[in-house]
Amino acid sequence: MQKLILLAGLCAIIADTCLAAQNLACVYQSTSDQIGANPFDILRDIDSQLCSQIIYSSLKPAPVSLSSYEKRKFQAFADLKQSNEELQTFLEVDLSTAGSQIFIPQNREIFIASVIEHLVAGNFDGLNIKWAAESNSSRPDIKQDFSSLIETLSGRLGQRQLSLSVSAAESDIDRSYDISALSNDVDFFYVMSFDVDQSSDDPAVFRNARAAMERFHLDGVPKEKLLMGIASYGYGAEQAIIPRYEQSNYSPEEVYFDSPETIEHKANFSSEYGGVIVKALNLDDFNGMGDDGNYPVIQRLHDKILE
Repeated sequence: MQKLILLAGLCAIIADTCLAAQNLACVYQSTSDQIGANPFDILRDIDSQLCSQIIYSSLKPAPVSLSSYEKRKFQAFADLKQSNEELQTFLEVDLSTAGSQIFIPQNREIFIASVIEHLVAGNFDGLNIKWAAESNSSRPDIKQDFSSLIETLSGRLGQRQLSLSVSAAESDIDRSYDISALSNDVDFFYVMSFDVDQSSDDPAVFRNARAAMERFHLDGVPKEKLLMGIASYGYGAEQAIIPRYEQSNYSPEEVYFDSPETIEHKANFSSEYGGVIVKALNLDDFNGMGDDGNYPVIQRLHDKILE
């Protein structure tokens, strides 16, 4: 975190010449290996050179527990770093359904202890917390409770990094986050703007994603800490998720996917920030079932951002 603070200070001094360091974070959805008819295997299908960060998504809290199957996947995930020493791996814990019980001091301590145990066991470089306050939350101090939890986590992680997956919806942001306070303890903010812009015919127009990124920055997050969410998948009827490798099975009228032009414009916009986060590795066309090769979305972003 000290390195990020130093970088932010240098950029403030030489703002005209200093650009944010670019990251390409990729989500691996551990519960989605068997979506559709195209099974996904960590060691076979993840290219360790493709992303700068890979997020193992996600575990549930209170306390975090692992099955033997999950432990084997942890080991496979850790093995990815053997072929790319610069790769950073993050373990994601989803607090979105934990309710206010997670903020009770005793529960918080149990949660933190179990999380750290799994970070060590899986040789993860960082922890990612996914959370937004529930829409019916009546706790007036919910922002402060969450900021306190994050501050405590930050102090317990030692050299490991701490990131947050935060909502891109304005109402969620207003209800959930004391942004300036969180910025002091968080290394990366992954803005979950994957599905907030699906209506424009102009590939350069993604108003909601832009607005969310600008909101977090204006409220105190340095640009180099902000990564914008881009979906590798598409949407069908009633918002059903369609993996990219099934795109050829549908007409443009049946599903919505970000076009190559839209992805290019989003990458260009994100160059002013810390990069992008893509959801998800196993929802892209990871083994080239279509005509655009392996990982057409993530590879395009890799070529734009990391090379």
